[in-house]
Amino acid sequence: MFRKKSLTLLAALAIVVAFAPPGRSQSNGDPLKACENQTTTFDTWTACLIDKVATPIVNQRHPAKQVEVPSIADNTTSLVDQTSSPDLVGLALNLAGLKENSDASGNGTSGTITTSAYALYAAAKNRDPLDPDFYVKHPNLRRFSFTLGRDGGNATDPTGGGPATVVGFKVLVLNWRDVASHDNGTKLMTASAALATSAVATLKMDKELQDFLFQELAPTLGLCGAAGAPGASPIANQVAFLNNCLGPALVTTVARLTPQQRKEIKAIVTRNIDDPATFMNTVNQEVWEIRRAPQLSFTFQSKLRNGNGDDEYRTGVLFDYGVYERMNLTVNGTFDYKDSKLIGADTRAGRVAAEGIFQLTPNRGNFGDPRPYLFSASSEAKWANNSKSTYTGQLKLTIPIPGLTGVNFPISVSVANRSDLIKEKTVRGKFGFTIDITKLLSQIQ
Repeated sequence: MFRKKSLTLLAALAIVVAFAPPGRSQSNGDPLKACENQTTTFDTWTACLIDKVATPIVNQRHPAKQVEVPSIADNTTSLVDQTSSPDLVGLALNLAGLKENSDASGNGTSGTITTSAYALYAAAKNRDPLDPDFYVKHPNLRRFSFTLGRDGGNATDPTGGGPATVVGFKVLVLNWRDVASHDNGTKLMTASAALATSAVATLKMDKELQDFLFQELAPTLGLCGAAGAPGASPIANQVAFLNNCLGPALVTTVARLTPQQRKEIKAIVTRNIDDPATFMNTVNQEVWEIRRAPQLSFTFQSKLRNGNGDDEYRTGVLFDYGVYERMNLTVNGTFDYKDSKLIGADTRAGRVAAEGIFQLTPNRGNFGDPRPYLFSASSEAKWANNSKSTYTGQLKLTIPIPGLTGVNFPISVSVANRSDLIKEKTVRGKFGFTIDITKLLSQIQ
């Protein structure tokens, strides 16, 4: 019954979060608001749009943000924890694991919800968390993330390895991959400037924006006070509109756009700056330099059980470093503590784990693929006070679900020299689903 209720709650929350629109402020996720009063010419306006639109894309598309159930859970595909979490909400559901034989220890279904202080603050302020201007102003709130969920536990563990409530948090101490922090803003501006000065990118985007503005606003604005020539052709009228309405009257013209029209302009900019045809070496180098930057987090995780079940805790540091454009290395150093209800049966252990994540598929755009195939190899060593050392290796493949950006299917196979209860080699396969709401909503908007 507990499992059924937990899964129903997770499923309901996933539907609500995934398909209910976030709270909207006047900006409505609109980079135009941030650029309206900062620019006076069409060229500087479009350059500002590129910068504002690109900033959240670089952050949100990073493939190493952890959505999966934390490593402390018995049924998780994450042997190693990443330093960062989704900007908004991440949902993970791991189904019952597969084991090498019917006598091996099995795990029940597990699920977690992860959110950030930034998402909670945006909800409290009734602001759209994907609004580029609001997003850039609050990088420090994205340093804090919180996880709550349920671990199915080990059904055959007589010492209290049953279902548990998972509670944890992370704090990014070094947050050098966030474009809005450190000196990454300057690096991204270099990439944005390269796109803005690219003849291929600029001509195509400018033409789409100009055609859209003329089509949407000319019927109501006319030529912005200028007199049209009698019998002028449509092309001549469009030229006059561009010269007048997108010249001295640019700010007034843009202010007349409706929320829907602003979203369509954002989509035009996003589509053009993310076009593989405009993939330039400068953009590639600057973006990957940001994504390879080191990150350091402090983590705390816990599994809390009712009755006589053992409570478990894990705390320590997580370190990420991009060793290559599409390869990320993560190292965990933690202290594990199991609080047994039996006197003298507490367990204390030191743990070191490392994982290499490789992006199998090449990027399909300038700012990273939001749906890459990922392959990872990880290992873990654990030294406890009351048992022999355990060593675990894991291979994992993360498969994106077609048509659903941010929804993935991770599947892993792990081999351990022993477990806490079984003093022989164990092999387990685990799989589940993860949803990064940030990536999903960024495609819907």
